[in-house]
Amino acid sequence: MLKESSRASLLNELRSQILEIDLFHKIEQDENIIPKVKNLLHKLANSFLEPKFVQFAIGLEPILDQLDVDLPTSRDGQAKLADQIKCKDKLLAAIEDSKKRIDNFKEERSSFDTGG
Repeated sequence: MLKESSRASLLNELRSQILEIDLFHKIEQDENIIPKVKNLLHKLANSFLEPKFVQFAIGLEPILDQLDVDLPTSRDGQAKLADQIKCKDKLLAAIEDSKKRIDNFKEERSSFDTGG
């Protein structure tokens, strides 16, 4: 059985590292906190705390595992999307430039044809 001080310490860690913050937002900012959170969940799952804490820990761990896998893929996808947007913007600018050149050519040709 956990000592009362150890139990209180574990519950304080749970509160400060998981419950009182936007955990998923914090993980998006720094995925290096996942091992710390998983370590805490492991402590909770193997503690003699109330079953609801153990179930919470067991339920959250697979979600963190999936985040650990998905975040790099998501970031890579966001980077590729940003590159595609830049490329699209360059192409649109090139198209616009070409349209202006064609319009200028038409005007020059028209003034040449009219003799002016």
